[in-house]
Amino acid sequence: MFPASPPPQARRRMTHRLLQLALIIIGVDVVHAHRVFLGVDCLVKSDHASALGDV
Repeated sequence: MFPASPPPQARRRMTHRLLQLALIIIGVDVVHAHRVFLGVDCLVKSDHASALGDV
């Protein structure tokens, strides 16, 4: 028979893996949001420039 809960080592390893996964997801999310923001910024700048006739 197996114990109802996994041994502490296995549980710690699982928690560590979940933390790593969460950090990766958050990191990707931040980079993606930053990239989108920069893209919007560039679009707005080029839009203003074309409206002014600088391009």
